[in-house]
Amino acid sequence: MQSNLRVIGESTLTDGIYNNINIVGICNIYGSIESNRTKVIGELKIKKNLNSKFIKIIGTLDVDENCKIDEANILGSVKVKQNFNCNILNLNGVLSINNDCNAENAIIHGVIEIKGLFNVDSIEFKSKCESTINEIGGKKLTVKKPITGIFNDKVILNAKTIEFDEIDIDFVKADVIRGKSINIGSHCEINKIEYSNSLNVKDGAKILEKHKF
Repeated sequence: MQSNLRVIGESTLTDGIYNNINIVGICNIYGSIESNRTKVIGELKIKKNLNSKFIKIIGTLDVDENCKIDEANILGSVKVKQNFNCNILNLNGVLSINNDCNAENAIIHGVIEIKGLFNVDSIEFKSKCESTINEIGGKKLTVKKPITGIFNDKVILNAKTIEFDEIDIDFVKADVIRGKSINIGSHCEINKIEYSNSLNVKDGAKILEKHKF
């Protein structure tokens, strides 16, 4: 039977395989770690890889190599120096990835920064803050600003390349957008759009080029 790891205060460990990990203080792991569930209220630093079925990050998590997660619930801050792979991503905090990210379903209430490619089947942005992604692609993309009492034109998603089958966006700035069915809101700024089925652009959107292929 796998043991549990609970850290209150400060601790330094090597690699390990655990059932549940609970970090309330500060923990440094000089190796890779595996778990069924990982919860961080304090600070967890991992020098190699993290492999977990479920993570909940209220504090901070720093991973020097790769993360492989079934379900990630991030309310705090997560930094990954290489790649981040998960099935379900619920982001209310900040996620920063130096390389690539893969996910099946993602809901973004917070901020995500990806320097490489974000490959995601279905993703919905509901944030009031700006996320920056080099390239993002998949099946369905939705970007809508949540309704609040204060209205502004601040960008929610800033990307070089966006490529999805279905795209319904507003408050987006991008160099290139490619897709089958595309709806562009009035607060978008796009250099070039390439589409195959349909394109709807609301008044006010700034589009330099549009091409049907």
